[in-house]
Amino acid sequence: MANQTIQDILEFFREEARNNRDLGDRFERLIAAYDYVVNGKPAIEWIMNRYQFSEDKDSQIVNDPNDWAREHDDLKYILNLLKSIIAVSVETMKIVNALPS
Repeated sequence: MANQTIQDILEFFREEARNNRDLGDRFERLIAAYDYVVNGKPAIEWIMNRYQFSEDKDSQIVNDPNDWAREHDDLKYILNLLKSIIAVSVETMKIVNALPS
C-alpha cells in the first residue's frame, strides 16, 4: 500500500470486517487507541506523524516511509505497524484502567 492515508486504513478496516459488528469493534478499538498518550500525544498520532511522505523544500530530499516497505517487500508494513500500535495502546489502557486508584 504505497502512500497510505487514514482513509486507506479505514477502507482496509471496512474490507477486512466480517460484518457490521466486527467493523464497529474495529472502529471502537481505533478510537480507544487514542486514550494511550505518550508525551502529550496519542501513540497512534506519533506513528501517523512520523510515517508520512514529505519533501524538504531547500534540499529536495524526499522522505517516503513506503521506500523501506518496498525495499523489504513488505508493502503492508506501515498498516501492520499501525495495527500493532492500536493493539498495544488498547491493551495498555486496559491495564492502566484496572490499576487501583
